Amino acid sequence: MTDEVRNIASRKGWCPSVLKPMETMDGLLVRVKPKFSSISLQQLLGLCDLSLKYGNGLMDLTNRANFQLRGITSRSHRKLVDGLVDIGLGSRCPEVDNAPQILVSPMLSEEFGDLYRRLVALDLKDLSPKFGFVLDYFEQPRCIQYSGDIRIYLKEHDVLLVLDGADAGVTVNYSEIEYQIKDMVDWFMSNRSDKFSRVSTVVSMAGCPPSFVSSPIPKETKFKKLGSIEGGVSFALNSGQFNASQLVKVLKRASFSGNIRVTPWRALYLPNCELFDVAPYHVDDHKFFDRVNF
Repeated sequence: MTDEVRNIASRKGWCPSVLKPMETMDGLLVRVKPKFSSISLQQLLGLCDLSLKYGNGLMDLTNRANFQLRGITSRSHRKLVDGLVDIGLGSRCPEVDNAPQILVSPMLSEEFGDLYRRLVALDLKDLSPKFGFVLDYFEQPRCIQYSGDIRIYLKEHDVLLVLDGADAGVTVNYSEIEYQIKDMVDWFMSNRSDKFSRVSTVVSMAGCPPSFVSSPIPKETKFKKLGSIEGGVSFALNSGQFNASQLVKVLKRASFSGNIRVTPWRALYLPNCELFDVAPYHVDDHKFFDRVNF
């Protein structure tokens, strides 16, 4: 590990990433942010292997749909980075590593991958490492209660953009998304007290410009988080903290097609799941794996 990474790792409260680990009681913690909150089976098995090889095997799921690998050592960090880059879950480019987080609703169609890439390509500088977006459906939103500074709600023909903490948003067409986001970010940076301020704090103190609050926001709705959902299966291991070997055992007992979706409620969703042969750990049809060990 370089001196720069060692200095970063010693900062309490740092927002960790692949290149910037955080020091914890059990070693360095590395946070992995899957693109589109989506990960292939081979990538996930590879991630488990890296966790066991270069860490202590403990993994977390976060409420921003990230993975965290624990017990990484100073010596193993560089090899871990190489392994993550090889399987498409990391980058050696600091700008890519430090890009704003984009939380994607697990039910969002992958046809919106192009919009996700447009958000990634935004040239937004001098933002806090914690700054992030939420990409969700306007109808039946799944991520209202989860952290994000600018919320993007997709409608049939247009998009609603909402500053976190605001009671309304602004509707734009798809071609205007980048322009509107940059306008909102400029307003936020002009009104924040320091570089660590969050949008919700600035909104509560300064209020929003009228042009940002012309359309109603969606209402929070109840939805099923675990169990059989829309032809797939959503499950959680030990409330989101587990050993990589546990996850491998589950994945080998499942038959599904498509990328695995990572949820902010610390669960994994297996789409088009034809077989989930884990009966000993199946609590009921509404809850899978509540603090079980195997």
